Amino acid sequence: MLNNKKIFALVLAALALCLAFVPAKAIFAADSDADQHYKDPETGYEAYIFDEADKLTSGEEKSLLEDMQQLTYYGNVVFYSLDKNDKSPKAKATELY
Repeated sequence: MLNNKKIFALVLAALALCLAFVPAKAIFAADSDADQHYKDPETGYEAYIFDEADKLTSGEEKSLLEDMQQLTYYGNVVFYSLDKNDKSPKAKATELY
């Protein structure tokens, strides 16, 4: 059975896929706001981790970023966590970006 952390991660992964084709610089003006950041030197696509809810340890963030780096071959990818969201992932993404 999936626990809440895994369900939350799956929802955020779906959100990240929705945003994969939006240029990362258009979404986030400053890299310094990200907890973790990676830019693929070949494709120019980027991976960002914004853990506002502080759900991940620094080790988990590093591990997740390593996994996300593989996706930058195809497009931009974002992990975004927050404590409370009264909206659907699509509505929240529209609000943020």
